[in-house]
Amino acid sequence: MPIPNSSNPHGIKVWINSIEIVDFMEMPKLVQTTKERVKITKDKLGKETHSHNPHVAEDLTLVLNPHSPSMGYLNSLLKAQELRGSANTLGKLTGRYKDENTGAEVTLSGGSILNAPDLKGQGDDDDPESHEWVIHFSDSSRKLGNGALSAIQSGANIVGTASNLVSILG
Repeated sequence: MPIPNSSNPHGIKVWINSIEIVDFMEMPKLVQTTKERVKITKDKLGKETHSHNPHVAEDLTLVLNPHSPSMGYLNSLLKAQELRGSANTLGKLTGRYKDENTGAEVTLSGGSILNAPDLKGQGDDDDPESHEWVIHFSDSSRKLGNGALSAIQSGANIVGTASNLVSILG
């Protein structure tokens, strides 16, 4: 397991449009906002139909230190989003969220900035909420990390062992 360094104490790396975001005040948070992975509908006769929702929306919250070089970059993305309007920039951001401790990675697309800090010097340098960015992504895909794969393997081993015991005792 990599040891977090002082510039990335959380072991989390984030890129927006292929540019690495740096100097976090708090650990970046990625929260799934899609409620239904499987949609169940019923016809007039009561027959159920199940359909998979392949699009998992996520909100990425970034709290940066007040003098982070990434503040200017994110602000330029926000300005472009505001100046060009929804047709040209909303839903155009891409992102990547990687946990270097486990190897888990999330690829994000269809992003728009929902919340940005007041960059006119009005925020309190010690108040994390005054440096918070929230970016909504309409689609994401996840790659499991080593920790998750180990847990799946352990679970498979337990099931296999239990199955062997049942057949022996059976």
